[in-house]
Amino acid sequence: MSEPNAHWAQRRERGSFWMMKLTAVGVRLLGRRLLSPLIYGIVLYFFVFGRRARQATRQYQANLAQWAGQPALRPTLGSLFGQFMAFAQALLDKLDVWNGKLRLEHIALDDPHGVRQQLRGERGQMLVGAHLGNLEVCRALAELGEK
Repeated sequence: MSEPNAHWAQRRERGSFWMMKLTAVGVRLLGRRLLSPLIYGIVLYFFVFGRRARQATRQYQANLAQWAGQPALRPTLGSLFGQFMAFAQALLDKLDVWNGKLRLEHIALDDPHGVRQQLRGERGQMLVGAHLGNLEVCRALAELGEK
């Protein structure tokens, strides 16, 4: 069991496996648009009752604002909730890829240095990515696109 003051990455998940599975089935059968109010409600629940997650997010955004020297980046309720929603949207993106609803042809690839072509070469490549966007979706699309 995780301790109350533990780093966010060492805390146990708060969700229910069966609720996640039900949500995944709902997204597959009904689509994102019809399930949006439910997703919004689920995120709102975790936002309201997830004090530690809100605190960790607030601390992250405060650190980012200070580091960037941008007071406009200071955390607000809207920016905190927006980060919770972005996490949910990233999960939905992953489900869409694995369910075949988001395919390579739906994505605009911006590859000014021709990295994709280089990956097909004989030399190995190492890609380094920031936690911007959804690297798991990129990986899944790459796997699906190469088949």
